[in-house]
Amino acid sequence: MGSTHCCKVDRVRANHGILPPSRVDGDLNDYFVAAWTGESETEPVGVRTLTEWFNKQVLKTIYRDHGRSDSSVRIDSDYEALRGNGVPDHERAELRSELADDGIDGEATTRQFIGKTTMSRHLKERLDATKETPQNRRPSGKSTGYGSQPIPTVLTSNRRSSRSETKTGSAVSTKRQYRSSRTPPVRSVRLVAHSNRL
Repeated sequence: MGSTHCCKVDRVRANHGILPPSRVDGDLNDYFVAAWTGESETEPVGVRTLTEWFNKQVLKTIYRDHGRSDSSVRIDSDYEALRGNGVPDHERAELRSELADDGIDGEATTRQFIGKTTMSRHLKERLDATKETPQNRRPSGKSTGYGSQPIPTVLTSNRRSSRSETKTGSAVSTKRQYRSSRTPPVRSVRLVAHSNRL
């Protein structure tokens, strides 16, 4: 996997003593690979998630070294402010002032953060990790007798036309039967009336 401290991730990890979660066996790089590829029998996570986790661990370590509260809520809030993610400039300046009071250089701290590109390069080039692309799923739906293919449009249209033809044919047949059954009674009535006159 190459020499130690060959990239920014390794350098920052060594400077701040970043460790994997306590529940994980192995070192930090093992955790990165298992989490990214899903080898730990959990859903694989993205590069962005790993990047944010690493940076927050850096911030938490710095806070601890300077006696500043490192609660999860505070770490999340301060991290977003230092990164400038939707935080007004005056709030970011206020945070840096607070950090300075605790002996923390805000700008130097943000320079310890890594980006998604750095993490991606660390995984693929430094650790030789690869992530399988999920196979395309078959389209869901009811069985049509055509495998996974959709029902052909021509079959649908033929079914509709056959139903309409059946209805039309039955209507014509009924009308013809009605006319033929109506004629004989009229003729028989006329014959009876003529015989009475005689």
